Amino acid sequence: MVETFSLYYTVAVSAALAAFGVWRLAAFVGRRREKRREAECAECIFRISRVVAADCEPSYDGCIGDFPPAVVAESLAFAADNLGLECIDRLRGIADGYSVYDTLLSHARRSRGFRRARYLAMSAKLPPSKSAAARCERFLNDRNRFVRFHAFMIALASDNGSAIRRLAATERRLTHFDAAEIMTLLRRGVCPVAYTPLLKSGNRNLAMFGMQIVRQFGITDCETALLDIVRGGDDDLRTDAVLLLGSLHGDLAVPAVRGYVRGLPVAVRRSIYRHFAVAGYSSSALAALFRRGERAWFESVLKSYKRSIV
Repeated sequence: MVETFSLYYTVAVSAALAAFGVWRLAAFVGRRREKRREAECAECIFRISRVVAADCEPSYDGCIGDFPPAVVAESLAFAADNLGLECIDRLRGIADGYSVYDTLLSHARRSRGFRRARYLAMSAKLPPSKSAAARCERFLNDRNRFVRFHAFMIALASDNGSAIRRLAATERRLTHFDAAEIMTLLRRGVCPVAYTPLLKSGNRNLAMFGMQIVRQFGITDCETALLDIVRGGDDDLRTDAVLLLGSLHGDLAVPAVRGYVRGLPVAVRRSIYRHFAVAGYSSSALAALFRRGERAWFESVLKSYKRSIV
């Protein structure tokens, strides 16, 4: 009996040690593979930057050397996301020469869930391609909302003439993350910078995108349009418009802002007041917004910040 128990114990311990050794070896190999991939991506990005900066028009077929397709795709997506509009033609030439769109979209077709969304997100960062957008139409109705969104981004980038129309026609309500992602298209020259028609459109998604443009560039001559949103927009847009007015150091004592803020729940009002405190408003500038006892609370918030607020 004792010998049988000892045998079983020895086998169990040996199996546990073997499993631990295999796990450690797999982790070591994984780290080595990750470091090698990072080195390949860094070298690939360097070669892409040299091709983009070349004085003469390069030959794009094999212009950056022989790298794995996944490394080329990831490096080109990084470069396209960080280089200016003047580089877009050469980046598109590299993408066509190395069939980057085919690589990413074939991986996306064979993948599921967040892995598919990752491949589509990299495709959305590449120079616009109408053929790639046509191949991504199938993903616009995917069950994963991130897959749907990045397929939508590819469709937006492929046709800048219809970007705003597509944005207005989409049924899903954009989140702040979505609006920030769409701003990358604006920096690449895909979406227009005409923020006033967006703010006055009456469409929630367009108004949110317009406010994102105003916030990004610090535009201060849109106070009237923002006040119109405070008076009659969606509830979440009204709060965003008030916070944006505070970020732009607008006049917060106007009746539209005063009536809206005073009607909010206590927790929401205090959150807005904290935002105004960071923006540099004094308690006297916000006196019209306060209910009973809130001025003393706001002044205590002001004293908690480690800077002088006038």
